[in-house]
Amino acid sequence: MARKEKKEVKKPEQSSKKVPNSQKGSNQAWKLRIELVATITIILSTIIGIFVIFRPISKKSDAELEVVDFKVDSSSYYPKLSLKIRNSGEKTAFLKQFDFRIYDYSIEYDPTIYTALVEPIQYNIMLTKQHLESGKKTQKVSRKIEPDSLANFDFILGYNEVKSKAKARIGVEIEYNSSQKVTTTTAHMIIDNFVARYPSLILATSVDGLLDQLLNSDDYVTQKQSIDGLKMIGNKKAAQFIAHYLSSKNTEVRRTAADALVEMGTPDVVFPLANALADSDAKVRSNSINALKNIGEPAVSQIISLLDSDNLALREIAIVTLGEIGTPVACSAIINSLKDTSIVRILFDERISISAVAAKALGKIAEKSTAVHLLPLLNDTNVTVRREAAVALGNVGDEKCIDQLIKALKDPDEIVRKNCLGALSKLTSIDENWSEADWQNWWQNNNDEQKN
Repeated sequence: MARKEKKEVKKPEQSSKKVPNSQKGSNQAWKLRIELVATITIILSTIIGIFVIFRPISKKSDAELEVVDFKVDSSSYYPKLSLKIRNSGEKTAFLKQFDFRIYDYSIEYDPTIYTALVEPIQYNIMLTKQHLESGKKTQKVSRKIEPDSLANFDFILGYNEVKSKAKARIGVEIEYNSSQKVTTTTAHMIIDNFVARYPSLILATSVDGLLDQLLNSDDYVTQKQSIDGLKMIGNKKAAQFIAHYLSSKNTEVRRTAADALVEMGTPDVVFPLANALADSDAKVRSNSINALKNIGEPAVSQIISLLDSDNLALREIAIVTLGEIGTPVACSAIINSLKDTSIVRILFDERISISAVAAKALGKIAEKSTAVHLLPLLNDTNVTVRREAAVALGNVGDEKCIDQLIKALKDPDEIVRKNCLGALSKLTSIDENWSEADWQNWWQNNNDEQKN
């Protein structure tokens, strides 16, 4: 039997071909790049996710105002601007100012001639032509809006030119906290002063409210009416704020401020009142004198300091003011000024000197002890000084002056003689129509009695 040969099954030969090293490196590089891109993507996604998650919290951590409603109602003569603001942030919003932005303005004027302006139209925000031209009116505000709260603001817009009609578009930019801002849209407005209407401020009812109107306004009409309102209330805590307006560029505002301080003046406002004595307007000076007079002794030292001024007119009015106050210290300062022969001004035949002004001020005080200082002035070379000295001696009431006044009846100046007769009449209650001879005879007969 033949043997079967066992066949050997050959396993497939593994390829003996090797992968090049360069190809291995390339595959590894790609793998690394893919891993790097994946890593960067994960990191960026994480950062973006964190930013997205925390961004609203960061934004909400501050105050954030948004305008909910803004409109201007021009159905009445003076338009009403209404503004509603919400604080959607998580901190309190402290309002700093409102900037009223004005665009495309035009002004019409009423040519009608009226005999009187009889219809006041009330406002609480005054616009002027300057505001229209510059396109901006800034109103300071002091108010806070708590988080998730609403605040409403209503403004009645007035215009300061009578017999006019102002038209424009207006919007508001609200500034709050450090430098944050929010802006409204714009709306059309018409401010009508036609038919003899004139603006009248809606006065606040409290001192704080009136001060807010005064200090936050840049127009003269509002400033003047606010000061008048403070004067009516009469609370002296407003005096130092009113005194600031003694240096206003507007004469009417300065007059109003000085007038209010006549009754409301305190020692705190002596310095600005003393400076106002040099004002170019006579009413401001007069009101300032009266205000300082009412303040009295606390004002004296500041006024005395003006006596060293190079401004002769200021020295003159300082002496007049001291004469109105009339305290012993004021009187002493005036006596020292009797030696000042500086000529303030020349008026017709009068050379008005500081000494003449001082003599008149002493006559105003009418203190008997000043007679000894006034008597030598009856012989002054300046006729105006002699005239004022004669009147003052009659006012001070010292009978020891009678003989010198009788001698002065020989003065070559008629006014000096007349003033001496008037002074003698006051001192003796005798008719001032007596002649020099009558007085000489009277004095001879009464000299011994007068001495006793």
